[in-house]
Amino acid sequence: MAAYPHEHGANLDVMGKNRDGINRLWLHDCPVLRTFTIDGGVAPAVRPEAPRYLGLALIGTGIVSLFIALSEYRWLVRYLWS
Repeated sequence: MAAYPHEHGANLDVMGKNRDGINRLWLHDCPVLRTFTIDGGVAPAVRPEAPRYLGLALIGTGIVSLFIALSEYRWLVRYLWS
């Protein structure tokens, strides 16, 4: 795949069909994506709220670990100064 438009053999995915730059809408013509949009037989998510709860759990875990690290740091500083 060529990095610049003037290079011979640049891929049409990168250059666009009329070689005027990146064609961002080309993926909509991809047969795989067309199959997913036409098919429509995908079952709804069992737990659609799961990503939100996972994100909140990860944020909470980070906050708790931050407080644990700060308390250990303060304990170590007090120990070294004593």
